[in-house]
Amino acid sequence: MDFRKNRSNAYGTEQDELPYQPIASRTATLSAAPATAVPEERFDAERSQKISSGSLLETQAGLIIQNHNSRLEIAEFNWFGYNSKTLQVGEKSTINFTLGAQGMSEFSFDYFALHNHTTVMNFYDVNGTLIGSEKLLYTGSVTAKQFVIKTLSFTAPSGTQIARAELVTGDEPAVGDYGFHVDNVRWAAAGPLPVNFTFDRMQKDTGTSATDFITKDGSAGRQVEGTLSRALSANETLEFWDGSRWVAASVNGMRWQAQDGTAHAADWEYRLRVVDAAGNATPEQSHQVVLDVTPPPVQVIFERMSKDDGVADDWRTADGSAGRLVSGSLDRTPDAGDVAEYSYDGGKTWHTLTLNGLDWSFTDPDSHNADWQYLIRFTDIAGNVAAPAVQDVVLLPLDITLSFDRMEKDTGASDSDFITRDGSAGRRVEGTLSRELNAGETLQFWNGTAWVNATATGLTWQAQDDAAHGGSWTYRLRVVDATGSTLEDQHQDVLLTPPSPVRVTFDYMEKDDGIAGDWRTSDGSAGRLVSGKLDRALSPGDVVEYSLDGGVSWQVATLNGLGWSFTDPAAHGQDWVYLVRIHDVAGNIAAPVSQTAVLLPPPPVSLTFERMDKDSGISATDFITNDGSAGRLVEGTLSRALSEGETLEMWDGQRWVSVSVSGLSWSALDDATHAADWQYKLRVLNPGGVPFHEQTQDVVLDLALPDAAGLSGMGKDSGLDVQNLYTSDGRAGRIYWGTFAAAETGARVEVTTDGGLTWHDALTDGNRWSWQDNEDHGADWTVQTRITDRAGNTYEGTPHQVRMDATPPDHPDLINREGDRLTVSLKNSGVVAGDKVIVHINGKNAFYTLTAADIQAGQAIVTLPANSRLSAEYRAAFMDVHGNVSDYFSRTPLIFDFEDQKAFNYPVRNKTYDFGLFSIIWSGSSANHGITGVAKEQGMQYPTNTLGISCVGDPVTLMLNHGKKSNKMTFEIKDLTLGDIRIEFYDDGKLAYNYTAYMRNGKYQYLTVDLPAGKEFTSIKFIPATPNDVLAIDNLNFWVYDDKILPTDSVQTVINGDLISVGDNLDNLFIVNNVSDLSKIETLNGNGGIDTLKLAGANQTLDLTSFLGKIQSMEVIDITGSGNNTLNLSLGDILQQGGKDLFNISGNVQMVVKGNAGDKINLSDLLPDKSDVGDWSSSGNVTVGGVTYAVWQHSALDAELLVQSGITTNLLNH
Repeated sequence: MDFRKNRSNAYGTEQDELPYQPIASRTATLSAAPATAVPEERFDAERSQKISSGSLLETQAGLIIQNHNSRLEIAEFNWFGYNSKTLQVGEKSTINFTLGAQGMSEFSFDYFALHNHTTVMNFYDVNGTLIGSEKLLYTGSVTAKQFVIKTLSFTAPSGTQIARAELVTGDEPAVGDYGFHVDNVRWAAAGPLPVNFTFDRMQKDTGTSATDFITKDGSAGRQVEGTLSRALSANETLEFWDGSRWVAASVNGMRWQAQDGTAHAADWEYRLRVVDAAGNATPEQSHQVVLDVTPPPVQVIFERMSKDDGVADDWRTADGSAGRLVSGSLDRTPDAGDVAEYSYDGGKTWHTLTLNGLDWSFTDPDSHNADWQYLIRFTDIAGNVAAPAVQDVVLLPLDITLSFDRMEKDTGASDSDFITRDGSAGRRVEGTLSRELNAGETLQFWNGTAWVNATATGLTWQAQDDAAHGGSWTYRLRVVDATGSTLEDQHQDVLLTPPSPVRVTFDYMEKDDGIAGDWRTSDGSAGRLVSGKLDRALSPGDVVEYSLDGGVSWQVATLNGLGWSFTDPAAHGQDWVYLVRIHDVAGNIAAPVSQTAVLLPPPPVSLTFERMDKDSGISATDFITNDGSAGRLVEGTLSRALSEGETLEMWDGQRWVSVSVSGLSWSALDDATHAADWQYKLRVLNPGGVPFHEQTQDVVLDLALPDAAGLSGMGKDSGLDVQNLYTSDGRAGRIYWGTFAAAETGARVEVTTDGGLTWHDALTDGNRWSWQDNEDHGADWTVQTRITDRAGNTYEGTPHQVRMDATPPDHPDLINREGDRLTVSLKNSGVVAGDKVIVHINGKNAFYTLTAADIQAGQAIVTLPANSRLSAEYRAAFMDVHGNVSDYFSRTPLIFDFEDQKAFNYPVRNKTYDFGLFSIIWSGSSANHGITGVAKEQGMQYPTNTLGISCVGDPVTLMLNHGKKSNKMTFEIKDLTLGDIRIEFYDDGKLAYNYTAYMRNGKYQYLTVDLPAGKEFTSIKFIPATPNDVLAIDNLNFWVYDDKILPTDSVQTVINGDLISVGDNLDNLFIVNNVSDLSKIETLNGNGGIDTLKLAGANQTLDLTSFLGKIQSMEVIDITGSGNNTLNLSLGDILQQGGKDLFNISGNVQMVVKGNAGDKINLSDLLPDKSDVGDWSSSGNVTVGGVTYAVWQHSALDAELLVQSGITTNLLNH
């Protein structure tokens, strides 16, 4: 273990390391550091200094440090007791360590505070070959008090020496440039390094490359440069052979240079050697220099050029335009390094020539207006330039062409067609030349009678014709050269024409709304077709012209054979005249023909107000608004176009304003501010400004907010209270309905169920509204209305909270009957005040509404229906305010009243008679033994006429069956008149308790016997007092129960007088034998599933609408019964009972009615509030489950009724 460095892992670790011993311990050890004989640089003896980029530092120990680009310095470091000078190295740097001329076999150093993971140390031999590389490992952050020292060491491979150790630091921007510390650099010397040289460049190295040592210049005086593989030691010098003698070379670091003062006439050689102080020289290293003064011998052949428009390849052309390809070949392949160049400007500029084997080509981008030359030359690698090959190009003169362009007095439509009606003397003739005249060339003009000189200026010419012409004539033009030869001769015929004799007639005018062809009309509007005929065809170039302004201006008419026509674009407010004339090609104009159009007085005009801006509310065209601000556009129509001079004005409520008219539409801007109702007026003014028609439009300004649209009801509002917005049915398709103020008839009502994110238009009927909600709801939601009156005033109503809960409450955990009172435990049920208790007993039912006091007490007391047998099974369930019903707690008491038994006497002595719950053994037999009504028959005073156990004198024993035991018993004893009765209670045959019924307590006694704590009985023996004592025992209550938790019955029959009948979330069937049995029903709710209400009788009429809110969630009504039943139902019933897509996928709320021939349905289109928003109509048939149904579809709401084939359906559309 080094005394200053942590070298427990010589190669470091990628993880942070903490010091292995306390700081004080390492500080004490530091002072005892022993000396070492290994060459080492600890930097302690060095001066603190910065080593700039590009500088060298040789330390006192002989280590040479070269800084290429680093933040590098020797500085004092004191941290964690480490007090020493170190070499501090910045990041993103390159640093070389050498011993100069000395090689190394080993190299190592210590380092710490290295923050990045990408720093490496590369080792090179004297030839610059990489012989090894080591990565520097992360040592942790000194600022984070993670002080770990690591050592990097490297041993040169066998047969090699380390000439240079290169440190390349990492670049990790996320880490930051903290730098790190290097200390205790050690090495093992391995002897002198061999020296290798490079010859990099020399002055006067001509040719394409300045570093190939090939030149054409052997003159004296050039500097030669290169590099060394290592630095020279202090006793070494570098000598240079310049081709004739050895001279001293200068060395700067790893570079050398020498001066060559010798003149060379042929190739020569440079040499280098190192000589030490003893005169020993290293092996020489040489470099050859080639002296080449001979130009390239390649011969260039010019073969052809494009645009050579004379004889092919004669290099004579009349086309000097830019962009021609020049090509040729070479007589031999150029030497390596030879460069070919071309010039198209006489050698002023040169460009590299493209070679393709022995072929060459280039493109000349210049244009030429005189003879020119192409030049090609070769330059060899030594810079020798061969004499250029030259190709002369001769530019020939161009042919000349002449044209006649125009002449003065060229009458008619064109001034350049040389057709005229004017042959008088004195006119200038002009034209153009294809090129300028050359020296010695003249231009001559024939005027029809003589040759005269023409004047040429550039590419245009002109000549004077002073001759008078009586008929058509010919001009000529020619070019004459200096020899008198004619180079070009051109001519131009001139046609002299008389006026046209063609006659014009008017035939027809559009919008001639009087007698056809009388040219009298009341329609002066713009855009009418006018047409006529010519008596003969026009000559070529002649045209028909028309004028709409009395001859001030003329336009060309359309000609089709002998017919002519034009369109009059002008509007006319009075009589007007059309003019038509013939204008021939020579300019002759015939006298115009006129046609007068008579404008009759205009017909009456009617005006309408169509719309205005800021017309708020339901309609944008009813002129009812809540916005009286200034700046609105008012628009309307006219029954006819305004005549010439007619205008429109509008009264904006304060003043008359101008109106814009476009065709049959008008618009005006109302800039007035209105605080109350106002009236617009629109009037037509004739050209004299007198109004002759006026139209008015009243505007209503309504700023009063409408009353809220009230919510009256919601479909599928389950439970007993169908107005409380509590439901267990979140299915899509429910209907909401309500009303709004009658004064707001025509208002728009909208409904939202998502807090106003989306609003839906409701249907309205008078002042009633309704809306169908097609969303499924799985939790509470709100319903809110918004009403917008005709003026656009909007008022949002108060949101209504709909409470959604489809989870049934927990069932009661205990119920118990005492007489006609039923105690129901509310413990752990979660019920709240307002929830119901449903009770069934003895075929009857009742319900009870829980109060806050009940909830507080934890139980409810329900009064049972009168005359309920004590032995009857009874059950109770909870129904929450949403209509969800729990399972039933069912209790069957072990009470026996014998009313269901068949009376008998004379039982067999000591025989066991099984009565199910218990068995009886009579020890005697007579007419008064058995199950009899003898007590009544003998005149006993007993309030009821009931059967019971009777015996005379002999004991009777009762035994509990099925292993039942009890510790309590209640019973009745009748006719206790002759003495006391002893009652013995046995537990599995052993006497457990004695009880005496005393005669003194009355003839009729209702007794309850409680056995002492811990005592139970399985049998009872009744022992009469005397042999003649007649006993009657009845209404035995053993205080033992059969308790069960039962679901809702899937099939239920509604009995007359029933108040409630509810189903569960399965498919339930409710049977009604007579519609009158529903007279007292409070709720008949199928709840979840697809539930069926079935009529079992005949000739019954079920008016489902009259049970709105009481009969709920009955998706199927079966009226088959035993024949001829009638069902009355409405749109509201279907939306209340049905469900979306229950029977087939249609997107509608569906309900099914089953039945057969003889059954009838009266189907109304009214909603629960009697509003009428649409009608029923047939929508074909559908087959569901193999049964065919007629489908009745509603026109406004998503509702349909499926009626089984055979049933008669009467539609009651209102």
